[in-house]
Amino acid sequence: MSSTSTWKGAPKIWGPNESVKMVLLTISLTGVQLVWGIEMAYCAPYLLSLGLTKSLMSLVWNVGPISGMICQPIVGVLADRSTSGFGRRRPIIIIGSLCVGAALLILGWSREIVGLVLAEGEVKKTCTIVLAVGMIYVVDFAINAVQASCRALIVDTLPEEQQQKGSAWASRMIAVGNLGGYFAGMIDLRGTFGDSLGDSQFKQLLVIATLSLMLCVGITCACVSERVLVSRKDTGTGVVHMFKIIWSTIFNLPPNIWAICKVLFWAWVGWFPFQVYSTTFVGEVLKRYDTALKHQIANSDDKLGDIARVGSLALVLFSCVSLVASVALPWVIESPPSDELHKKALPKKGVIADFLRKIDPYKPELSSVWIWGHISFAALMFLTLFAASVGFATFLVAMSGVAWALMTWAPFSIVGEEIQRLGGPGRGRRGSNVRYEHLPMEEVDHSRVSADVSRISMSNSVPPFSVADLEAAENHVSSNELSGVYLGILNIFACLPQMVGSFISFVVFSILEPGKSPEFSDDVDVVQPAKGVNAIAVCLGIGAISTLAAAHYTIKFKNNYQVPCSSANIGPGFDVLGISLSVWLELTVNIDRNITNSTYPLNCKITYEGDGAGKVPLEADHNLITRTALYVLRCHQQRAFPAETHVHINNPIPLGRGLGSSGAAVVAGVMLANAVGELNLSKDRMMDFCLMIERHPDNVMAAMMGGFVGSYLRELNEEDMARKEIPLAEVLPEPAGGVDTGLEPPQPPMGIGHYIKYGWAQEVKAITIIPNFEVSTASSRAVLPKQYTAKDMIFNLQRLAVLTTALTRSPPDADLIYEAMQDKVHQQYRAGLIPGLPEVLSSMSPKTQPGLLGICLSGAGPTILALATENHDQIAENILAVFKKNGITCSYKILTPAHEGAEIIYA
Repeated sequence: MSSTSTWKGAPKIWGPNESVKMVLLTISLTGVQLVWGIEMAYCAPYLLSLGLTKSLMSLVWNVGPISGMICQPIVGVLADRSTSGFGRRRPIIIIGSLCVGAALLILGWSREIVGLVLAEGEVKKTCTIVLAVGMIYVVDFAINAVQASCRALIVDTLPEEQQQKGSAWASRMIAVGNLGGYFAGMIDLRGTFGDSLGDSQFKQLLVIATLSLMLCVGITCACVSERVLVSRKDTGTGVVHMFKIIWSTIFNLPPNIWAICKVLFWAWVGWFPFQVYSTTFVGEVLKRYDTALKHQIANSDDKLGDIARVGSLALVLFSCVSLVASVALPWVIESPPSDELHKKALPKKGVIADFLRKIDPYKPELSSVWIWGHISFAALMFLTLFAASVGFATFLVAMSGVAWALMTWAPFSIVGEEIQRLGGPGRGRRGSNVRYEHLPMEEVDHSRVSADVSRISMSNSVPPFSVADLEAAENHVSSNELSGVYLGILNIFACLPQMVGSFISFVVFSILEPGKSPEFSDDVDVVQPAKGVNAIAVCLGIGAISTLAAAHYTIKFKNNYQVPCSSANIGPGFDVLGISLSVWLELTVNIDRNITNSTYPLNCKITYEGDGAGKVPLEADHNLITRTALYVLRCHQQRAFPAETHVHINNPIPLGRGLGSSGAAVVAGVMLANAVGELNLSKDRMMDFCLMIERHPDNVMAAMMGGFVGSYLRELNEEDMARKEIPLAEVLPEPAGGVDTGLEPPQPPMGIGHYIKYGWAQEVKAITIIPNFEVSTASSRAVLPKQYTAKDMIFNLQRLAVLTTALTRSPPDADLIYEAMQDKVHQQYRAGLIPGLPEVLSSMSPKTQPGLLGICLSGAGPTILALATENHDQIAENILAVFKKNGITCSYKILTPAHEGAEIIYA
């Protein structure tokens, strides 16, 4: 197998200028969207006209989520491997489009095709329904393949700096297709073209959709040249392997991405009936309740076309409202920092410019407005229960466009911000992961970059996964390298609830309207339903309840931050190795901007719970977290916190016990300043501020970056370190420095600390034995010698070189790790500060304690860190017994690595 991928040619777009090239590249999505729009607007009424019951029709629409979850990832992987001379994407686009076109035409002429072999009767009707449903499945699967490949082609073709522009043009082309499909549905096509394209509105629409799709994809395929994959690097990944990786990642999502998934699940349960039944709903209101309009179409020979045209008008208005909202809302809503696509520069002059400048300081956050989007949509859906006129029903559908604009913006913007925050820009400059081999740029499928859901469909949420994503997931690397997998999982959580919505609709229709639809069915013997509530409106109302659940989970989004504890000086890695562990310092931050004159010093109210409650200072200029935050803010010309800031600290990390409590506080303080000061600092830059305060990188680097980390600190000039404005973290509980001199502190130099993130064998857990007394970092460092022998330094360096790799291997080699965790730099000198430490270190080994890998002092102590694969509680009890003999009582925790490090969390 080839060890590297080889390519031929270069991507190219034919066209006279950039705008034309963008149109030619993205116009294929116009055709795709037009097909989606016509399918969603007309297929439900068409199936009802064939005699399918509403309950069974509701199950048909499981095709959307099924095709989205299965087709897109499979197409992504298969296309990545394609060595076709025509390119990786265009063959799938062309073949898929031909399949879509054939299926659409068969769908429109299902009756006639079945009639060629069967006489009139129930068998013919049943076969017609089966054929039509089958063609809908073919359309959905094939159009998903086309859409996924069109998206991937855009990202493959454009350079990195033009990706956002390509995404913007794709959104415009989708909007054109969306409106085009609905406008076509509004027009009386038979009155325009006669019966030349078919003898019904539905048939003519399908012909137009087919021709439009062929034209649009033909233009793109003719005007875009792809690079050809000649031979591919063998990665060992396949479709089955891909789904295993996705399944595994779902159960290891970062908490904030999991929170978004919960919101999406409930929101999509609510949106499903709207997506599928909005046209049918308006048509039923016309036939059941709106007497005046019903008489106008009483003598029509195309009842389906006339009713669906009314529904199409509602969807045209819905699309217009959604389009206007998507343009206007970014002016008045604060989008996440990384969402450059939705950031709007204020106009320079005019009444609108003056208004926008006035409201700019008060713009609400996107997540807050999304709450009201959920609530407004729920209210509109509840009102469908009372809709008795086409005008009112149309109004309810149209006004839902505002909520839809938020639905297609908020979740992906928030998740995109989270992915960027987890990875951090500039990561490659200072951090790396030795378990992950970056693919060269030309080998990576960038189809994971863009996520746009600006159409009403059930499966077009996210681009296909790439091989690089799956390799990243398998190696548990940083979250920015998992972006495609995370976005794909987001797509799953947009698809699964639609299946739930389909089942709910099935139950409602089976109870309230079990028979054929009298409004749409061509059967003359169908009985009109008794006067009462509309079953579709009931489905919409149930969806509203689900949307309120989504609002509930969105409300729980807060400015919360969590920073893990850390253990430093791992074995021989004195001031070098650290690992973040699963005990979290949490900050909840709220800013009440209605209070302009705070009564709290520096505009900051602090509340505290956890270890050290009653002892930890609650004044902003004394507490280490807020003192750190003030230093960072003052480096950016902000003398105090915004009025009024409330910081609640929940700290379960034991103070002064060698578990990085001061390091976590420093990291939390820098994150706090970054948030309230709206500084938009990357993790790398935040680390520079941390290292000005905490002068040893092992704890803070592990706490910020997460996982098992090796680091070093660049030598700094004395003048950089001597300023009184810089708080120092080593002398808790009263840090020195951080004095407000009235001067602006100097910005830290760039790139103070550098790190590498090692792997970690997943079998290994950390046992922390925590004595009930404190050892300050200052006193612990005071017992260390000023000089070391070359023999002792060589002893540590040899073991350090082995340990960083040994802990990554699975299964772990206990004897190798145990010996590699020995130390001659600090543990022997600190033994006098911790009664029982020498006996613990000498008596515990893999031979006496099955499952034990190694044992060492955690940080400056007195906590003991033991690494083990099994018998964790027994090992802990044995260590506690040794300490008890020396008069020391202890507690213990069994912890796992906190791979993500410091992060924003959602409840």
